[in-house]
Amino acid sequence: MRLKAKLEAEGLFARERKRPLPRYPKTIGIITSPQAAALRDVLITLRARWPTCSVILYPAPVQGEDAAQGLGQAIASADGHGRCDVLLLVRGGGSLEDLRGFNDEAVARAIAICAIPIVTGIGHETDFTIADFVADLRAPTPTAAAQLATPSASDLVQHLLHLQARLDQALSRKTNSLAQVVDGLKRRLTQPEARIALRRQRITHLSWRLAGAIQHISRAKGDLWTGLWRRMKHPGEVMGDIRQRQAKLAARLEHAVTEDLRARREKLVSLSGQLELLNPVAVLGRGYSLVRDGNGRIVHRADQLVVGQSVDVTLSSGGFSSEVKKIDSDRP
Repeated sequence: MRLKAKLEAEGLFARERKRPLPRYPKTIGIITSPQAAALRDVLITLRARWPTCSVILYPAPVQGEDAAQGLGQAIASADGHGRCDVLLLVRGGGSLEDLRGFNDEAVARAIAICAIPIVTGIGHETDFTIADFVADLRAPTPTAAAQLATPSASDLVQHLLHLQARLDQALSRKTNSLAQVVDGLKRRLTQPEARIALRRQRITHLSWRLAGAIQHISRAKGDLWTGLWRRMKHPGEVMGDIRQRQAKLAARLEHAVTEDLRARREKLVSLSGQLELLNPVAVLGRGYSLVRDGNGRIVHRADQLVVGQSVDVTLSSGGFSSEVKKIDSDRP
């Protein structure tokens, strides 16, 4: 079909534009004829699978001359209404002529621009329409569309019961573990009188140790002062020792300063040489030039330029502007 090829070329069938369906829809819109048998099947399926959701019917003819216009208006109305989380575009089986409204370009474009995800369930499993290709999800039948758009409440309840059982088991294990910890703490807990008696014994023991330490320190102090008095020199000798130590320290300081200055000079000379090697002006002085494009970016390769482009060339002394006349990408 030419229409199908046209819409496919425009990207209306692209997988990238397909949107995911809401996991737990609160409100579901149904676009079909109120007299369609498909409506009854969809409502029964929704009531059985997801009874908590609200359902809004957007009536539209599903066959005949006015089907395409009515379907497009119903889709636009649901989109403008903005209350639905997902739309079901459904009808029962029929001939190719009966499904002509779902092969209309206006209906396809209404589906494409709709902000709400759309699930189609049109005809039988072997029936394909343009609307199926544009929709976010295609179901083989109206009943299957209702199933794909909703979770199973019974499955969800079973999952919740399973989670509750796991939670109960985890709480039971945690409770038993804490009970064991409490029992262990109870066994370790002593009576207050016993704890006070232990503390008193420890204080008495520490008091004896402190008295012994004070006596030891007193004796050590006496021995220290006696030794210092015996080793004390004449004031003149002490001053002489101090002057010698000052002289040695001054010499060591002068030597350290001299060595530090020498090391810094050598490092400065080395850095100056390295800086000179990196100086772009020095490179330009050897016959090279620096080329920039109109945006000031440095040009490294010929494929960065196009014929007719203006470039600025910098030389070791001065520079000039030029226009690219020819590009030779193979030149070394």
